[in-house]
Amino acid sequence: MTGVCKTTIVAAALVLATVGPASANKASEIDAALRTVFKSKDVDRNGVLDSAEITNFVNNLFAAMDTDGDRLVTQREFHGLSLNLLPLARKYGRTKQYAAARERIRRRWTLGRRKTLSLVNVQTNAKGELFAVAGARQGLTFSQFKKARFVRELVSALQ
Repeated sequence: MTGVCKTTIVAAALVLATVGPASANKASEIDAALRTVFKSKDVDRNGVLDSAEITNFVNNLFAAMDTDGDRLVTQREFHGLSLNLLPLARKYGRTKQYAAARERIRRRWTLGRRKTLSLVNVQTNAKGELFAVAGARQGLTFSQFKKARFVRELVSALQ
């Protein structure tokens, strides 16, 4: 093997060694952030969000976005949707992608027409996407939570 070839192999190995763990670290940070949200809403600590816990989660999500307390979420307020992921978007330089994902979710939930979202709009859409992955079951596991459309969109913006 020539010196150039050995150098190329060593350089490639170094790149793979630095990229692999960083990517795995990002994935584990995302998972940890989502798990914190999930666990905080799993009041009975059984690893499953039941219907009441899902409703509580969605109501709290709405309240966190409704910063002026007028019971309507504007486009600007909707961009407060975080799920503990906004700090990671900042950390990894993905704030524009994260904002774009939130905007896609907002447009879908408002059907692109309304300027604001009410609690009922958020409940209908967020709960609908959460229950869609739960199927006919009465509860939502963490694994299913991560598969909800709006959660997947936010996570994908970080990658």
